[in-house]
Amino acid sequence: MHGHDDVPGVFVFPAAEQFAYAGTTHLAIGGRAHVQQAIASADTAIRLYRGAEADDQSVGDLFAASPAACPLELPT
Repeated sequence: MHGHDDVPGVFVFPAAEQFAYAGTTHLAIGGRAHVQQAIASADTAIRLYRGAEADDQSVGDLFAASPAACPLELPT
């Protein structure tokens, strides 16, 4: 998930967006380990979005990565 392609295109995503997608994928897979990874990926996505250049910020992706968008109750 690091670096950019030599020629950008429609499949080039900023790192924050990659972590947001990883988080939603882990959440969809389910299971405690994947949910924990989803939370970690979402936290990273939010941190990266907040520090990103304006062109790399996506309000929709930031909302999707936000715990408010998908509150989780994990079994203890």
